[in-house]
Amino acid sequence: MPVFVSFYRRALEKFQKIKELLDEGAIGQPQLVEIRQYQKPAPEDLYKDNLPWRLQPAAGGGKDLDIQVHVLDYLAYYFGDISAMTGIVENRAGLYEVEDTVSASFRFANGVVGSAAWCYVADFDLDEVTIIGSEGTLVFEGTSFEWIRLIKDCETTTYTFETPEHVAMPFIQTVVDELNGKTKSPADAASAANGIWMFDVLLKDYRERYER
Repeated sequence: MPVFVSFYRRALEKFQKIKELLDEGAIGQPQLVEIRQYQKPAPEDLYKDNLPWRLQPAAGGGKDLDIQVHVLDYLAYYFGDISAMTGIVENRAGLYEVEDTVSASFRFANGVVGSAAWCYVADFDLDEVTIIGSEGTLVFEGTSFEWIRLIKDCETTTYTFETPEHVAMPFIQTVVDELNGKTKSPADAASAANGIWMFDVLLKDYRERYER
């Protein structure tokens, strides 16, 4: 019985286009990935006695785990599984027990290296992924579905996309197609498990500190 993990961005048009650009060599050899996501605290983050589930230690981690595991998953789709991950994990604002600020470094199976900075107690919002290659750069929002910028030879090409009414529908269709013997889904349970395990490695020291 096949297992499919719902990292649905792998099947969305925007993220398929990024893979197409990478595979056809639009930026040459990919060298480095930079992920940045900063957010202001949401109003519901301020009520310690009634925090949303993603900010409760029992859920496993903070917003970085809930959101960024999806980003790392589609990057693993492009570059192979994460083979090493390390970083510094902190709670800077004290609004809740789980981490709110993370600096991470990692390496993918094909040798591409990456860094990430995630802060969910900032004073402004930013959501950006940059893939730097030997002949160009791709820039896009890490979690949205609307655009990609290809920067090459001092020129910028922008690709735009519609947000699907049901964002998981393209992914679900690939699963149905695979079960019907038509095409293989980009879903990869082993890769998904590896990404989640690597995030656990990143958060291990912080979890041990706040569990004492």
